[in-house]
Amino acid sequence: MEFPFGYEIPYFVEEFSEEEKNILRPFFSNLTEPIYIMHNLPEEIIGALSSRYSRSTKSLRRLFLDEYISPILHPEDTPEWAHENSLEKKSRIDVKDNLSKLIEFLNLRGDLDSVLNVKKGREFFEKWLALYGDDSIAEMGNLHICIEGVSNVATNVIESQRVGVSPIEKSSRYVSFGDQRKDSKYQYVVPDIIDVGLKQEYIEVMDELFGLYSTLSPLYLEYIKDKYPKGSDETDSSFNSSRSSKRFDDLRDILPFSTQTSLAINCNGRALEGLINKMLASENLEVITIADKMIQEVSKVAPSFLKRVKTTRGEEVQYYRRDLRSLSRGSLSSLFQYSSESRKKPDNFVTFIDSTNNAERKVLASYLYGDNIVGASYGDIIRKVNKLSDNEVSKIFKTLFDKRERFDRLNNGDKIKREVVRFRKVPRAFEVASYAFSVIARGGDFRDLHRHRQLTSQRSIFTTSLGYDFDQDVIESPFFEDIKRVFSKVDSLCKKLYQESPESSQYAVPYGYMQEWYINATAREIFWMVELRTGPQGRPHYRKIMQQMAKIVKDRDPSLFSGLHCDFSDYHIARRESEIKIENKMKKIKRK
Repeated sequence: MEFPFGYEIPYFVEEFSEEEKNILRPFFSNLTEPIYIMHNLPEEIIGALSSRYSRSTKSLRRLFLDEYISPILHPEDTPEWAHENSLEKKSRIDVKDNLSKLIEFLNLRGDLDSVLNVKKGREFFEKWLALYGDDSIAEMGNLHICIEGVSNVATNVIESQRVGVSPIEKSSRYVSFGDQRKDSKYQYVVPDIIDVGLKQEYIEVMDELFGLYSTLSPLYLEYIKDKYPKGSDETDSSFNSSRSSKRFDDLRDILPFSTQTSLAINCNGRALEGLINKMLASENLEVITIADKMIQEVSKVAPSFLKRVKTTRGEEVQYYRRDLRSLSRGSLSSLFQYSSESRKKPDNFVTFIDSTNNAERKVLASYLYGDNIVGASYGDIIRKVNKLSDNEVSKIFKTLFDKRERFDRLNNGDKIKREVVRFRKVPRAFEVASYAFSVIARGGDFRDLHRHRQLTSQRSIFTTSLGYDFDQDVIESPFFEDIKRVFSKVDSLCKKLYQESPESSQYAVPYGYMQEWYINATAREIFWMVELRTGPQGRPHYRKIMQQMAKIVKDRDPSLFSGLHCDFSDYHIARRESEIKIENKMKKIKRK
């Protein structure tokens, strides 16, 4: 099947010296494209690089050179060199020589294929995966893929692949998106299907949005520092870091879903094939182009992983996905008439939809069955649990949560803090009960919350129909009138784009506009989400979403959620307490 690849990712080839190219070639599948694969590297380096990547304006390849290669190949240029003794210096010179030899060897050989029997492994995958369809073996191989310069519309498609694909994306909390690219244009994507007249209007409005974000960034930071001056328990470093984070937290609602970002994904072969099939079935040309470039890069290092994607089998899967989309849209159109009218926002972010009946007793029965040593059947246990009084059920849950919160051998029986408790996950039996919610909140909060792997989350097309919302500090700031003026232009543009192409209209929608999505989560995942997302470092807006969800489930099944740690406090500076803790930990490390 042929695809109309007319779209090009807005990307400018990074300049590397010849020495740098020789260093990079053995570890990256290309040096000139926005999509590439990391290989021939230890997992810890790949993991650390990917994490560092999310908080840097540099490309991953540049970070690799600056932070992982340069200190080894040029040890004499590092700050600690002058303070090291002769043995330490000799050791570092030996490491430098070994790394130089490895790079030279890999450049000479091309890759490890000539050393290891890669051919045998590849033939095995092709036989059992492509020929016999034994999909499970594809889960045993992993790839690390880097994707740069793509929109948040496209990344949402990638990140919604919940199982087997682990993404980490450039953070809008720590990195500014106000810098311009090499072509002097702001960092946003122009969708492929836009009328010529609307395209010019789109560019003008996006330029105004990004220009506003860039202009306000230093001004709003000073405004926040004045409004929330440094506390007696803060250092200059923690003060500046926490106020800068709040600046980006508050202003990122100006950014649209067209914003270019970078992400690194770790995926097994089976999940990758599913992701690529989903992307190739998209109606979005940017998404299809990214998928095609991913196929090209994967074919260089693990061609057997995606052998079926462009075969009849792959095309059948893609056609099936398109058919399902057409059926859904056709059925919905027969039930509802499209209206461009603005919708009324509900009073609460979260609306309860449905839940498992008799959840507490079903979870309890499943929990007891998991350690069954008496030979009772599952049905017998359910019947016995159903005869227990509410008080007896509540007592067992209370004892379970007491075990979770105490650990006598390490804490002398003292209760431990929420951030420690959340890592002591409730038993798998809590997955027996599920809860469905409708959520209406900012698009930026959807970006944060939809990444949770163990929940079912589905959104509608991003629109401006529910209006926008900002943190109270933004509303009270002297800059809010400018934001409202630009958002009025955005709303007008989005309505025009929607009539032409709902898919393309999403690119122009800023994160600050309210969006609707549903969440279906097990009790176990609700524990994890609420305890993670209501911490002091959480963004205030999604903290409220989780707080409302916690209140709903606690009211519905009080015994089941009696051990749920939800922080209902308000924190005007989300990162304040975390930055202070980091400072204190760093002081302890230095003293050691």
